[in-house]
Amino acid sequence: MTTTLESYVRCMGEVTLTPKMRAALQQRLAHERAQRANATAHVDSDEARQQPKRVERSVHTRRRFLALAACTAGVALGCAAIGSLWSTISSNEAGDGAAASGGAPEESSSAGTLAGTDQPAFVLAAYADGTPVEDRSDTVLAGPGFLDSVGSWDAGPDDDGSGMSCHNVFNIDLRAYGDDIVQLDYRIDGDESAQFCYLGSRSYQTPDGSLEEMHGQELTITQDMLERIGTIDGGTFSLEMTFALPDEFEALHEESRATGNSDEFRFESIAYGAQLLAGRIITVTASFADGTTLTHEYRIEPVDDFKDALARNSQAFSASIDAGTTEELVYEPLFTIEQLS
Repeated sequence: MTTTLESYVRCMGEVTLTPKMRAALQQRLAHERAQRANATAHVDSDEARQQPKRVERSVHTRRRFLALAACTAGVALGCAAIGSLWSTISSNEAGDGAAASGGAPEESSSAGTLAGTDQPAFVLAAYADGTPVEDRSDTVLAGPGFLDSVGSWDAGPDDDGSGMSCHNVFNIDLRAYGDDIVQLDYRIDGDESAQFCYLGSRSYQTPDGSLEEMHGQELTITQDMLERIGTIDGGTFSLEMTFALPDEFEALHEESRATGNSDEFRFESIAYGAQLLAGRIITVTASFADGTTLTHEYRIEPVDDFKDALARNSQAFSASIDAGTTEELVYEPLFTIEQLS
């Protein structure tokens, strides 16, 4: 008699994966193998740059905390395909054991490749670690650390009195899962109101000791940066936004000055800026050690209840300070990510 488990394994073994699903699963396996081999986990916690306070402008800054979370999307796909991938996992166990004991894994067990091919593969970590959105193909609620907190905020009348503007810096996790990546190139489309920057617009020290600004709509992380900014995984970057505010924000600003509470003004202005990011595409190109490259495109959208979710994240941050649990804090997602290619 066939047992329930045997039936389950047989059914799962018949699951057909799309190339994108298979690539995502292989990339997650690559990440887990690397973590097990190194027996370490890196949590970057960086201070966002304090912006100069302008006259009659509201300013808000707070420390950035990145939290690691399990890959819900990967787990969901993995459960659906456990039978199909069991042989792949088993065939690489010997390589995993060598890596865990300090030995080099066999080249044939390159986990950062597409199943059945020698083509390198990668995926944006925030996409792989995200939560699938119901009825929206290839779309997830962004994983922890991806545009879910604001490191600094500054808004109010312009210095020349011509209007009002806002400047805020989102913390953004640009890590990618994959093996043998030697360079990552990022680009965000649209106007210049949104630009990538390193640690809140700080300069990067080049090998010759000179300083080079890392700020713009395009950003490159190369292998030679490893000793200077930590890791190639991009865990120390921000998305800086500078934009004009409509006239109706003047009343909110005046109210914040009168009451001494800028929360409403802050949440409203950040939410307005988030709408300027709606539909923007982040293009990521990975260059691999063998000379090949691979490009993925990801479209971002603010969640429907962005302002309320932002307020809840702010309250959770304050509560975590009182409770001494800030390092374990995981924010609610503020954006969705759709993989286009």
